[in-house]
Amino acid sequence: MAGLSGVEQIRSVSLFGLSYVGVYFKDGVDIYFARRLVGEKLQEAKERLPQGYGEPALGPNSSGLGQVFWYTIESADQKLSAMDLRTLHDWSVRLMLRTAPGVDDVTTWGGQEKQYQVLIHPQKLIKYGLSFKSVMEALAANNRQVGGQYVNLGREQYLVRGLGLVANTTDIGNIVVAAREGVPIHVREVAEVKKSAAVRFGAVTRDGKEVTLGIALSRINENAKDVVDAVKQKLRLAQQALPAGVTLNPVTTAPISSTRRSRPPRRR
Repeated sequence: MAGLSGVEQIRSVSLFGLSYVGVYFKDGVDIYFARRLVGEKLQEAKERLPQGYGEPALGPNSSGLGQVFWYTIESADQKLSAMDLRTLHDWSVRLMLRTAPGVDDVTTWGGQEKQYQVLIHPQKLIKYGLSFKSVMEALAANNRQVGGQYVNLGREQYLVRGLGLVANTTDIGNIVVAAREGVPIHVREVAEVKKSAAVRFGAVTRDGKEVTLGIALSRINENAKDVVDAVKQKLRLAQQALPAGVTLNPVTTAPISSTRRSRPPRRR
């Protein structure tokens, strides 16, 4: 990032599982021009990073004061777990609110992020003569979509594609890792596959109960009131798509408490 036009200073912070780099430009530099310059350099940086260390990505186009709307997703009858509420927010509510004019991103705090975990047994790998790498490669190769060009039928043309995305633990367990004398060796035979929560770095509570908190981030140079009004409209639509008993509750005062072991600084 050094040497970019208009750069005033560069700072970095390293945390467990996160490396944050803040590039500070002079006040007169247009934000979109600055983001384009950084985005071009990120493409070069991706090629230099070793595999397995993740890929650098730009943070949301929002300032430290961009958190214009807070809300919680809660279950009135307590039938849904913290993982269920987090999943509903990440894959339903969040996607709808991101379409509101002026919103750059919607972040999630609290809850339990759902993961499908494959716990490999080393002894079983030795038994079948396999390696950790072979299992990981099999998982990646069997969880993707591929194209198959097209087929012409009369005057119509049909696109062909292969859908190979896994949907549950059974699909993951049925993935073939290798074969011995014509007999397939599945993932379930060398590992335990289960649905579990990701490692937690904190929690959010409201009135003593754990909740999932959503924060709408306003894009820089947007009118905060207009963005809030747009988010509220989308919030009403999102409420209609949720199961019975699940509610979206705006946070108008400060009844929220949050605890985190390490809160990453805001990315720029």
